Amino acid sequence: MAPLPYISAYMCLAIEDLIDVKFIPSLAEGEKMEFGERLAAGFSKGMETGIDYFTGLASILVKMGELIESGKSGGKFSLKMLKPSILCRYIKASVKAKLQKRNVLPKDLWNLKGIGAGGMDTDIYKDKVEYYWGKMPLEIVGTTEGGLLCMQAWNYKGMTFLPDINFYEFIPLDEHNKAKEDPSYAPKTLLMDELSPGIYEIVMTNFHGGVLLRYRIGDFFEVIATEDTEIGCKLPQFRFFSRCDDYLDLRNMVRFTEKAIWHALEGSGIQYVDWAVRKEAVDGKTILNLYLELDEAEKSSLATLKKKTKKALIKVNPEFGDLEKIMGDDYLLITKLPSGAFKNYIQSQRDAGADIAHIKPPHMQPKDQQLEKLMKVG
Repeated sequence: MAPLPYISAYMCLAIEDLIDVKFIPSLAEGEKMEFGERLAAGFSKGMETGIDYFTGLASILVKMGELIESGKSGGKFSLKMLKPSILCRYIKASVKAKLQKRNVLPKDLWNLKGIGAGGMDTDIYKDKVEYYWGKMPLEIVGTTEGGLLCMQAWNYKGMTFLPDINFYEFIPLDEHNKAKEDPSYAPKTLLMDELSPGIYEIVMTNFHGGVLLRYRIGDFFEVIATEDTEIGCKLPQFRFFSRCDDYLDLRNMVRFTEKAIWHALEGSGIQYVDWAVRKEAVDGKTILNLYLELDEAEKSSLATLKKKTKKALIKVNPEFGDLEKIMGDDYLLITKLPSGAFKNYIQSQRDAGADIAHIKPPHMQPKDQQLEKLMKVG
């Protein structure tokens, strides 16, 4: 969870107040820790107590899974594991893994009953989360401005907006674009029962004494169905599309969202730490410049990295390939970032006292000064 006053902190406090649940570490202890410390303490304590539920980011679960599988974290024996409960858990996990002729995975150590995950990385990493942890993550979207907005049901398909927390209106994509081109234009909105499949900007009005009236939180959601008969829901089914300012447009022919580029990188087979992308002008044409910090195990040449990335981008968005065929140009540039670029950036932001929401650079369209920090060596 994030610290107060973020919504996840309030939700955890409310849950603790309403039901018999034990947080590891405790909420009081966790408030005194940095995010990484809190995470490490939770999994370490979980070796003793067990873990029933996890709520957080899917990418963190995948990273923990990779570390445990490789033996660099909880899956490796140490003196700290001499407590009977921990030793028993580890022995059972080791036997199970050996019988299946593989390394220890988190699902061998813990038998989770459920996983709730927020953020667009849920859709990207859901299969890996299930592989490592034995459960598909349930996607949840919440904001500090509006609380819990929407979530998936038991069939793990589209998300349904909760109708009793906020009143929602929806700006169609073409109306959003008109307002973007002409700031004086007032975009038309639709209500929930007027929606059809398509992309919409969400407009929110708080219930229960909230202060926001017709507030544009800056998110696009896509309606993927007008109902879900499998769960008996007559409300439209959504998936998160992108932040309104986080999609890149090339020559009005190709649009890339953060999720699309993330999917492409995950499908490329490239071993990377993190990334950022900008639309930049090179030799009089607009191209995508993908800034990559590579994992130390990635030894591919720049040409190979570009080939793999372009192939994956075209698979995610075939129009990118069509653009290059039609225009006869190369629209992708790969720039390697120095080792430790994102770690150093985060540390410099922490040292400067930045809020938790601003310690990482954006994946899409980082500003010049943010990029300069990433490119700085040492």
